[in-house]
Amino acid sequence: MPQPADSFADAVGVNTHFGYQGSSYITAWPKVSSALLKSGFRHIRDGAPSQDSTYIERLRYLGEHGIKHSVGFEVGDTPSVIRGTLGDFRPYVDAVEPNNEYDEAARKDPDWVQHVTSEQRTLYAIVHGQRDFDGITVLGPSLAHTALFAQLGDLDAYEDAGNVHSYICRRDPQSTQVARTLAIAHASTRLKPIWTTETGYGDDPKRNCWLPDDVIAKYDPRVVAEDFNAGQPRVYFYQFVDTPGDPGFGATGLLKANGEAKPQYTALVSLISLLSDPGPIFELKALRYAVESPVPDVDHLLLEKRGGIYELLLWQEVGSYRDTPTGGARIPIAPVSVNISIIGAHGIKYYTYDSTWSFISATIDQGTADSVRLPVTDSISVLEIH
Repeated sequence: MPQPADSFADAVGVNTHFGYQGSSYITAWPKVSSALLKSGFRHIRDGAPSQDSTYIERLRYLGEHGIKHSVGFEVGDTPSVIRGTLGDFRPYVDAVEPNNEYDEAARKDPDWVQHVTSEQRTLYAIVHGQRDFDGITVLGPSLAHTALFAQLGDLDAYEDAGNVHSYICRRDPQSTQVARTLAIAHASTRLKPIWTTETGYGDDPKRNCWLPDDVIAKYDPRVVAEDFNAGQPRVYFYQFVDTPGDPGFGATGLLKANGEAKPQYTALVSLISLLSDPGPIFELKALRYAVESPVPDVDHLLLEKRGGIYELLLWQEVGSYRDTPTGGARIPIAPVSVNISIIGAHGIKYYTYDSTWSFISATIDQGTADSVRLPVTDSISVLEIH
């Protein structure tokens, strides 16, 4: 059985900082907002609106253009503040969460668990106690140190979804890594789905955790595919624009500080554009197919659009970069010839990334009427089946 293609397109979000004074989020607002609206991203994750009227108006502007906001509140925010904020921004808020990575306050606040779980209960009671807030997802607490999830206890009764941050430094996205992260987060989220609200890679060579942009462009779409395959409804990249003043995460943007798009931005936007299929829920239909690969590292994900169109995502789950004594080097990955057997296909197209990280239709070996042979690389490619 496939999953809806538009659910995949809807799964991609991005962290923003439209309250960062002096950053490109403010100084280059026209260019940044234009890139965000053109991206196809439907979700941002930012702070709770402050008294900064410009900040509030910009978030409202994005909401009016279809980009919804996940709001993070802070320990100490009163119920009246929470209700007022949600009231001001409804219907542009689609999720709320308690204090971001509040476990970092453990050295100053020995009762951090009690305080953040109390905030969790308050958020849940407010959102689910008022009809005006129907449709808002209440996320659980995010933690900087995932080993501490067990200290939170079982929060299923006070959250709609769990909340995890997953930074894997220079490593490639792997299903085994996703499974390990989810297993840790399930210490406090036993039954509910889990969202990844921060993930991504940096491209600053002065930092230990960095990768070249062309490698990140391969990895970022695979991050979404691996997480989606594992049942995660939402994945937020950190972050949309570089903020050079931030010593830790300043080079993790999908855009450079001047608003110029990086390859990873284009790669994600191209994939979202190909898979976007908004509209009402429709009945999914099974597709009989088989993937035959000479190596075990080929992953795949089946999606369906309206009108009986299937999108089969394929990629090699391998590393594209390795550490060396002098720093690091790209790993040339040879394409693997994969045979796809399909029952009942009337037509096919094959899409691969070009040198600009946009999808183009590729020439393939048509094979027989019910099978096709494809070259699969370490970048996602898409077989469209009619």
